[in-house]
Amino acid sequence: MRVVLVGFRGVGKTAVAGALASKLGLEVVSTDREIENRSGSAIPVLVERYGWGPFREMEASILGEAVLRENIVLDTGGGIVLREDNCDLLKRCGFVVWLTAPPNVIRERIGGSTHRPSLTGESSTLDEVEEVLGERNPLYREVSDFTIDTSGMEISRVVEEIAGILTRDQPLGSSAPSR
Repeated sequence: MRVVLVGFRGVGKTAVAGALASKLGLEVVSTDREIENRSGSAIPVLVERYGWGPFREMEASILGEAVLRENIVLDTGGGIVLREDNCDLLKRCGFVVWLTAPPNVIRERIGGSTHRPSLTGESSTLDEVEEVLGERNPLYREVSDFTIDTSGMEISRVVEEIAGILTRDQPLGSSAPSR
């Protein structure tokens, strides 16, 4: 089984991935954490030093490795959908859940974070939320099998909703629901 979480920063992917993996007895694979582990640098440092291109290359490579693994919850970075090859892989690799929230909720959640570099290079992280969501939301929609708005929801409720969908579609030990 592979469950993939996609969505913008601050929608709860990392927290949901950990709780969902624990509930289902799966391993968490985080593309962002893998990038940091392999590079030995935090993402803002990597992006500042090398730019978004090399970061996205590393992200695509890690995604390619992750989709070969079984029994994982894959916590993806928010920009993983920016490459068509990544989208193709995501659509084929497992059950993809798009976690979403309105821009004001995202701004509130990421407000004090220093772990998130500007995505546009022109605006602050908070100011760019709506602009970037406008670009990415159609891509998230395209790759996902199911969508959950996490605003106002406890992590445990999001996890229960995902687990409920998975168990309705299949026994937990089998492969992800077919598309």
